[in-house]
Amino acid sequence: MKKEERSFAIIIGSVALLWIFAIVFSTVSTSVTGHATSQPLSFVKAGQVIELGARDIPGLSVVKLTFRQQATNTRVAIDVNNNIPFDGTAYSKFTISGLDPVYIREVELSLSLDKKRLREISLQPSDVRVYKNGKSLTPTFTKEDETYLHYFVHADTMGDFVIGRQAEKRAVAGQAVLPPAVKETPAPAVVPQEEPAQPVSEKKMTFWQRVKSWFN
Repeated sequence: MKKEERSFAIIIGSVALLWIFAIVFSTVSTSVTGHATSQPLSFVKAGQVIELGARDIPGLSVVKLTFRQQATNTRVAIDVNNNIPFDGTAYSKFTISGLDPVYIREVELSLSLDKKRLREISLQPSDVRVYKNGKSLTPTFTKEDETYLHYFVHADTMGDFVIGRQAEKRAVAGQAVLPPAVKETPAPAVVPQEEPAQPVSEKKMTFWQRVKSWFN
């Protein structure tokens, strides 16, 4: 092989390697919030379902996006996000973003929860919930193997997700509990009673009238 041909082959090989590395790092990357999966989408038809692997997100295995309308030259990112505020026991926190929600008709999450991890955080399988932007979603149990419990859950759009159980709201210690208000019953109206009429005294009769009455 001539020197010129060898140099050209090296250049072509280097370009090919750079192209492969670019694809790999654009698909799986690391962000400030944790592990992330980023998928570029050049063209998606209305009604099409895109399936994304998400093994780097604890408890999450697959994300399926059903598109409401056509989308071009966009991207979907799935990031671990431990900054999501949550009062309770969290197995995992993550964010699905990068695309205008108007394009998405439905999001389906496939979960694979490690049974050992559930025991470590004292989370019962029957208590597992998924919270999307704070709204509770009940996952559907599908199967169990030696290591994992498998669920799936549907959401109406993308956003911030937490797998876990929210703490129960309890009354604040020392807070006074007010008794229920008692409705006052108005006192019955007093009707004044009329005094009985006094009998009218008979008119006194004259002597001659009494005498006349004796003969009647």
